[in-house]
Parts: sequence; structure tokens; C-alpha cells
Amino acid sequence: MMMSPSLHAPDVPGPLSFVSGGGATGALVRAIDWSKTVLGPLESWPVSLRTIVGTLLHSRHPMVLFWGPELIQFYNDAYLPSFGQGKHPTALGQRARECWGEVWPIIWPQIEAVMHHGTPSWNEDRVVPSFRNGRIEELYWTYGHSPVYDETGRVAGVLVVCTETTTRVVMERRKDTVQALSEALARAADARSVMQRAAEVLRKAPYDIPFVQLFLRGASGEFRRVDAPTPGPDEGPKGRTDGPLPQVAEVLRRATDAREPAHHVCHPPLPLLPGSVWPEPVEELWAAPLGTAGGERPAGCIVLGISPRLPFDEGYRSHFRQLASQVADALALKQSQTSVEVVRQDLREFFMRAPAPMCIFSGPEHVYVLANERYLQLTGHTDVLGRTVREIFADQEVGRFFDLLDEVYQTGVPYIGKELPFYRRDERGVLQKLLLNVGYHPFRDDEGRITGIFAFVENVTELREAETLARELQTAVSARDTFLGIASHELKTPLTSLKLQTQIGQRALARAELHGWEPEKVQRLLELTARQTSRLTRLVDDMLDISRIASGKLAMNLERVCLSALAKETIERLAPELAAVGATLVLDLAPDIQGECDPFRIEQVLTNLLTNAARYAPGAPVHVTLEEREATAVLTVRDHGPGIDPGCLERIFNRFERLGTVNVGGLGLGLNICRHIVQAHGGRIHAESTLGQGARFVVELPLVAPSAGSRG
Repeated sequence: MMMSPSLHAPDVPGPLSFVSGGGATGALVRAIDWSKTVLGPLESWPVSLRTIVGTLLHSRHPMVLFWGPELIQFYNDAYLPSFGQGKHPTALGQRARECWGEVWPIIWPQIEAVMHHGTPSWNEDRVVPSFRNGRIEELYWTYGHSPVYDETGRVAGVLVVCTETTTRVVMERRKDTVQALSEALARAADARSVMQRAAEVLRKAPYDIPFVQLFLRGASGEFRRVDAPTPGPDEGPKGRTDGPLPQVAEVLRRATDAREPAHHVCHPPLPLLPGSVWPEPVEELWAAPLGTAGGERPAGCIVLGISPRLPFDEGYRSHFRQLASQVADALALKQSQTSVEVVRQDLREFFMRAPAPMCIFSGPEHVYVLANERYLQLTGHTDVLGRTVREIFADQEVGRFFDLLDEVYQTGVPYIGKELPFYRRDERGVLQKLLLNVGYHPFRDDEGRITGIFAFVENVTELREAETLARELQTAVSARDTFLGIASHELKTPLTSLKLQTQIGQRALARAELHGWEPEKVQRLLELTARQTSRLTRLVDDMLDISRIASGKLAMNLERVCLSALAKETIERLAPELAAVGATLVLDLAPDIQGECDPFRIEQVLTNLLTNAARYAPGAPVHVTLEEREATAVLTVRDHGPGIDPGCLERIFNRFERLGTVNVGGLGLGLNICRHIVQAHGGRIHAESTLGQGARFVVELPLVAPSAGSRG
């Protein structure tokens, strides 16, 4: 609830002295024009509210007050740090539910217990995730809710006295995590169990140590990750293709050179890294070297990362150094070829069981060395190992994928592609189009040479189809609602007129006043009734035609017709209706143009174009021409109305669209029906216009009958 400021003097005398002082929050209380709120001006506040607000403003302990049935919020300077960025100063005077929507299910039951029953509450180190600093943060509080009574002895508000304990709680929790991890590593029997036990602990507290990776050093001194699947000893490339990020490489180098844990602060923080469970960047990295025999440099490092979201003080850094050392010692004692092979086998099994399609290619010909079941199911091929990708797939199936694989192998630059087309043959041999997200990452050997490619694939076909279907469904629902609104209005107009004329006749008949009804009056009544009936009939016919079009049942009954005579008869029939709105017709009809068409439907098209011209340009001339051009009849209807924006000339043929900018009646179906009729005859219809210069509609009909497939 926002309030306009009305500044008062900082030192408020007399009965308003309770808002004097109070720091920044007190100044804000004085600046608000409370007369525009549910509480009313300061002078009208009850003594109980003045007393508790004055006490709160002058307290150095964080406090919040919710007052009245709408729980209007007050707080003091001591509480401001807890807001962070995002709520203050709007929160002052705001309804509690509007301010604390993200935690309302947590705090409302306690507030309600106080307001309705006077029952206080007390909570120690309770997690209350709150929105501040632009995101939901994991916050811990010790707080209590107490009733505040008004002059009648009823509970009028809730006072919250609170202390934020996030830093202490998080530090204690993290120390427990480090201790649990240290104990788990001490019980590890080999390198495999080291990683397993570490993973078990970290899964229980992922926010405390969100990132762990293991790097091994090759013969050339370069590091490669071992947290991704690698092929067997005789299956091509070894290890990961991509080296560590520059910041990670720096902390690896320092830990390796110094043979002791190294710390690195990332500026700016690293983006989300593979292996992280925390959806935020990594701010601090710790690397512990793996032990070696003799005087050789360490054979690798374990790297742990910390997110900047929660505090990470010097005490926790000390525990983290101990953890890194313990991990390094455990791994140094367990390094052996057997353990490496066990880890490799575990990673291979993970690769084969992975829920996403993956494969590994070797060499410049891209020979399959590994492919999991999901990949085989996606591609429709089961016998791929030992064969090249070009042996498996044809050009028309994979399109650009051959070139992309070659480019990644030659340049060493990974490739990420979204929604690339892939054509898979179904059981009948018919190509079926799929949309794939793909990732190609090169493998390198110890000398840095590219030896293969790791491919990750995601089938997003069904997702995109579902999104398209949802959009189409939303459009259809919107079109339905629009149609029902327009139809109810348009159908009601002629019905109202008919009902009125009927009631006039009924009253005259009941009063036996028919002697006063001259023939001219009866004639006018009948003409009006006929026009409204005709209008109602056209509306119903339009709706029926749209239904036929949607179901594919708009039939064309073709016959040999003189289009010149048909146009002339239609214009003569509409002349009285056009004259009623002051429209004059200017005709230029070529004689004796013969064609094969459905006369009823072509008359329907011309009628729609003429009535539209009269509607949008009443009192102005309408030009109609008919001529023959190269076995095509060209019919044009031109008006002098407001014209149509050129950018809308194609859209006006959609259902429920209105012509131009003039507000006129109609269902917005006529031009859409005209287009379907003309297309069913093998012709075309289009519009030409400029704003302020009228509009010209052109219908082109072949004089030779269309194929039978176009008639119904």
C-alpha cells in the first residue's frame, strides 16, 4: 500500500511527540500522509497505537508491529538490515500479506493465533526463506509474536521481537558437514569409496559444499577432469576433452607447485560449473593435491567450490583447509591402477545407464566406440559400434551433423546446437522429422591432440509440439470467446428491432387502432422487418459457412454462368439497400464474360464486398468493374472510405478481423468466407489500400472450372 508523503517537522510537539526521533524509520513515519490510509491522520490514532509505535521506534532491538484487521506494518531502524534490498521503504505502512507473501503460509497461523485468541508464540533458529536482495534467501530467525491490546482490552495488533541467526546456524551446520565428511573419508578403503563416501555426505548437505571435482595430471603436465565417462583402454580417447577453466587451472597449478591446499577467489564469480548442485556461480575454489611417491609433482588435485550466497568466514575456511587435506591424504594413499579401473568401470556403467542419449566417436572418421541405449533408441540403429557415422546415416537423415562433427574434430571448439532437424526412418521406411539439442565436445590425449568427440543429445520434438499445440489451443479458445461475444451482440441487434416492430403492431391491434395505419406506414414497417430478417439470415449463413469450412464441407456446385449478368443482377438486388445509406454505384462491367462457377457463392462474395464498401464509406460512391484478362475474370470493388493500414491487408482475411479503423457491425467472418469461396474456385482475392484513400478489393476467377478435388 503506497502513501503520498506529507512532511512534518522532525520534532513533533504535544500529542504527536511519540513520532519524534526514531532515526530513518521515524522520519519516514512522519513523512507519510496517514490521512489517506485506513489508520487515518496521526492525531486520530488511539493511545494504544501511539504508545506501541513510539516504543518500537525508540528501541534498539529489531521489532515489527502488525496493527488492525488489515495488519498494517511498522518497524524500526534496528530491523532495517534484515530487509536487505527490495522491501524497504515500501514495507512501512503496507499490509503484512502484501509485504510477506512468500512466507505467509509460515507466519500467518502464528499471527492469527495472536489476533483471534491472544496466544503468543516463540521460535528459535527457525528457517523462514524470504525475498531480499533480488532473490529468495535461506534465512534463520529467533522470534516471538505477542498480542498488543487497545483501550477496550481487545487484541488490536501483533508485536514481533526478532533476531536473525542465519550466520550462526549456517556456520554450525557447515562445521557439522565438514566433520561428517572428514569421518567418512577416514573410513574410506580406496579411491572409489573416497568419492562414494564424500558424495553420500554432500548429498545430505548440498548447499554447504556445492561443487566437487577431481582432476588428474597427464604426462605433459596438463590436467583433465575424470568426472565424465571415459572409454576402456583399447577403445580410443582417454579422459575429458576439455581442460579446466582458467580460474580452476590457476588454483590447480598453485596446489600442484606448492604441494599443499590452495585457495582462489573468483572475480567475477564463475558461472555454474559441471558437478555443481547449487544454482548460482562459484565464488571461492579450494584445491588439494593428491600425494605422490618420491619427489614427483602431485598426480592430480581435488577441487571444492563455494557459492557466495551464504556467509563463509575465516573459521569455516580453517575447517575447509582441513577437509581438503584429508581428502588429499585419503586419495594419495589409495592411488593404484586397480582403483582407477574401478572408477573407470563405474563411470562407464553410469554412461550406459544415463537417461539422456550419449555416444563417443573416435578418430577423424567418427567411429562409434560407445553408445548408450537411449542413443540407439533415438536414432533407430542398434548395430553401430566399430562403424563410422557416415556408414550408419544417409545425408538426408542427418543434414548438417556430418559437417559439425568434422568442424569440432578439426578445430577443437565444442559445439552446442538447439533444435536441429534430424530425420529418422520409421518401421515403414518413411523419414520422420525430429528436433534435437546436441552438444559435441572434443577428446584430447595426454599430448593435447584431438582423438575423438563426446556427443550429448536431447530430443525436444514432443516439447516443441506440445508448446505449439498449447499456443494453438490458446488461440482457439480466444477466438471462440471473441466469436461468442461478437455473435451475441450482432444477432441481438436485428432481433431487438424485429421484437420492437412486433410489439408496436401488437399494441395497435390490442387498441383497435389499425384504422390509423396507412399503407405507407405498413409498407415501411414491412421493409424494416425484411431488412432485419435479411441481416439476421446473413449472420446465420455466415456462421454456417464457417462451420462448413472448418469441417471441409463447403461444397461448390459449378455450372456454366454469364458472370456479367450475375454481377448485374446482384448489384440491382442490392441497390435499395445501398441507396438507403447514400451509396452510389459506378459500374464498368464488360459484357458476356462466361465462366464455370457456383453462382450462389460468387453472388455471396460480391454481396459481401458491396455491403462492406457501403458500411465503411456511407454516402460515398462505390466503383465496381468486371473484365477478362487471359482466361481470368477480374472483379474489383473500390470504395472511398478511411482505408486500411497496408500492414493489415493480409490479416483482414482472418476470422473475426474488422476492416480499417471504423467501428461497424458484423461478425468479422465475411472476408474469411470470401477467401475460401474464391480459393475453392481456383482463384485468389486480395486487398489494396492506403490509409485515408479508400480500399480496393480484387477477385480473380479462372474461367476454366477447377479440378473436382477443389469443389467440395
